[in-house]
Amino acid sequence: SVRPSLFGTLYFDNQDEVDKFISSYGVHKISEQGCHDFLAGDALRSKSRFKALDVTAIFGRACRHEFQKHFINLKHGEKLSYAVYCLQKLQQRKNDQSIVLLYDIACLLEKHIKAHGQQHLLEGVVLAVPTFHAYGHSAHCQVCDCIKFVA
Repeated sequence: SVRPSLFGTLYFDNQDEVDKFISSYGVHKISEQGCHDFLAGDALRSKSRFKALDVTAIFGRACRHEFQKHFINLKHGEKLSYAVYCLQKLQQRKNDQSIVLLYDIACLLEKHIKAHGQQHLLEGVVLAVPTFHAYGHSAHCQVCDCIKFVA
C-alpha cells in the first residue's frame, strides 16, 4: 500500500518481521508429498505468480469463540514458512491452552516440521485439515488428519 496501516499491528503482524522470517527460513522443497500433488506451499510457484499484488491472501488466527486475533499477509504467495511462523507465534503466546491449527495442507505441514527438526512447534498442537479440503486428500489423510476425526 502507499500509506501505512491505519491500525498498525493491532490486527496484522509487523510485515517487516514476517518478511525477515520468511526470507531467512529458506526454500524447502515439498518432496514428502504423500497425499496429493498440492500446489499450495510451493515456493517456486508462489514467487512468480503473485509479484504484482500487494496482498495475495491472509493467514488468520482466532480463538475458539471465533473472535479474530491476528493475521499475517501472505505477501509472497502461499508457503509453508508462513504456517511455521504462525506456529512459532502461537507457541510464544500460549498459556497452557491447546492449539488447533486448521490448514488446507496440515498433513504436509506436519511432515515438513518433523523433517526439519522442529518438533517442539507441535507440542500441545493439533494440526487438522478442514472438512471442505479433506476430500482432496488421500483416504488415509481424510481419516487421520480431518478435523472431524482429530479434534
